[in-house]
Amino acid sequence: MTEPEQLASLNARLAECLANHREKTKLWKMLRETKQQLAQATHAQQEANQVLEQAQADVNALEGLSLTALFHAVLGVKEERLEEQRQAIVSAKLKRDQAQATIHDLAPECKQIEQQMNTLGDVDRQHQALLREKSEYLQQSGHETAQRIIGLTEEIANYTANEKELYQAIRAGKLAQASLDDVRQSLNSAANFGTFDMLGGGMLTTMAKHSRLDTARRSAEQTQKHLLCFQKELGDVNQRLQMSLEIGSFTTFADYFFDGLIADWIVQSKINHARQQCDDTRAAVRKVIENCQLFLHKSQRAKHKLETEKQQLIEQAC
Repeated sequence: MTEPEQLASLNARLAECLANHREKTKLWKMLRETKQQLAQATHAQQEANQVLEQAQADVNALEGLSLTALFHAVLGVKEERLEEQRQAIVSAKLKRDQAQATIHDLAPECKQIEQQMNTLGDVDRQHQALLREKSEYLQQSGHETAQRIIGLTEEIANYTANEKELYQAIRAGKLAQASLDDVRQSLNSAANFGTFDMLGGGMLTTMAKHSRLDTARRSAEQTQKHLLCFQKELGDVNQRLQMSLEIGSFTTFADYFFDGLIADWIVQSKINHARQQCDDTRAAVRKVIENCQLFLHKSQRAKHKLETEKQQLIEQAC
């Protein structure tokens, strides 16, 4: 193997090793964050179960022949109290179901990330070994352009890694946008049926509205998953590019969304409030995607400039 071929081989192996090192660092951060989210979901599930048990016990007491039921009946607030507890039961069930869905998604995700990390092996030791090998080669060859070519190779690899992170963040953001569109569509349909309902549409209209709200609830659960993924990707982009893409926290989107609708299924203003919240979240996602695309274009231009310089150095070396 000639000296240029040896250098090219070393550069290629180092670039691959650096890419694996960055990938494993990213996976480690993802694993840590996923485990934290898993713990939060488990805690939320436990809290929802406690609220559910207490609310159900209160309903049983109010509906039975207990002193509590008699006391509230005498005060004339028994039905009002029953309605409050029934709403609490529905809200707690939805939050429990959301937590269970999150646990169902995150538990296998943790195992998958761990398997990916194991597949990459000990990248730190591999990286150090390659650096020693390259250092020895440079000392022996003494080529005047070798150091610059190596530096350019590492810079290009760095930009390539940046672009990969940005592509992943943009993709996650677009998935979140699509999910938010589904939620908005269901809410629009529910709002239309709600208008007919207020004009005396009858039981079928009320049932149709509730069906659309149930569809919106399921879409909101899927949206929560995509928003969490988007937030994790952005966290990695912020860390890697040393910039700040502020979007707030999407971790409680579903909770706020459910609370807005559960308070009263038939009040039209609640549906309108949920639509506004959906629009606000989508606008925040769109803004961050646009910023990611801007950084991506800057990275592509900078990398192209370095690649041109590297090619010229190689072609002109003698």
